[in-house]
Amino acid sequence: MGRIIYNYEWISPEPIISEIKEELRSYFETGAIDDGLFPSYIDHCLRKIGDTMLETVEELVPLKNKSAILPPGIVRLNDVFFVGHPNSPVKIPGGSTTWQTTIETVEIDNSNELHPENPVPYKEVRIIEKETNNLLYSFDSILRLRPSTIRAKNLCENDTFKMFYDVPYIYDVVGRILSCNFTEGTLLIRYKSYRKDDDGYPLVPDHVTMQDLLQSYLRYKVFEQLWNSVTDESYNQMQNKMQYYEQKYNEHLIIARTEFMSQSFIQQKENTMLRRHRFRLNYNIR
Repeated sequence: MGRIIYNYEWISPEPIISEIKEELRSYFETGAIDDGLFPSYIDHCLRKIGDTMLETVEELVPLKNKSAILPPGIVRLNDVFFVGHPNSPVKIPGGSTTWQTTIETVEIDNSNELHPENPVPYKEVRIIEKETNNLLYSFDSILRLRPSTIRAKNLCENDTFKMFYDVPYIYDVVGRILSCNFTEGTLLIRYKSYRKDDDGYPLVPDHVTMQDLLQSYLRYKVFEQLWNSVTDESYNQMQNKMQYYEQKYNEHLIIARTEFMSQSFIQQKENTMLRRHRFRLNYNIR
């Protein structure tokens, strides 16, 4: 029986950074090092864990002249739907766009309605205001797009797009520009990105394993900076400290990967059933 993966709270790494800066205050006060590269260090550390650190986001993006500008920070782009134009859109008084909204997808009741030319599991996409829960507008003409190039396929998290080879609508991604064979309208995209706080720091799970990992990695990178900058007899001292924290970081990395990348009991059960019945689908073994 595998360990069940829990949903952790996501917090800012500021307390961890403050603790490290207080412990190594003498180095920061002399100007030998600074925390300017800490956001990139934390981002690199989270990438070592894998896609489990990513957050799934749904967003509507406008499409004009067969192209759309994607949000920044997209790591995985899994689904792209063309939803056309909204039905009877509600105009916000004074042209304000400050309303906070959520996207609600209404799934098709009968799965037999799906067909290879347009395998869309939704019959409607609704835009709901958060505070009042009122329906602002909706889309009911939903078409799935498939990635047309290797570049776009590499952004997908898995090979699910192979099920959509019969879909005539395609898209490609170059940088933050998504191009497709629709002229204008609205796209519903489902992507994964790293969580960020207001200061641009990646959010981290509120778990002691992740805190130990980040502390070890940041200390290792601090002494690596110092090791690269010293030219006197303190070279060996810096090297010893750097190697010590590098070893601690590698130990905590193994623990963190075991904690956050292990399959839950339900996932292990599903994978076991798939392996057990993998031949029956093709050979009808009884």
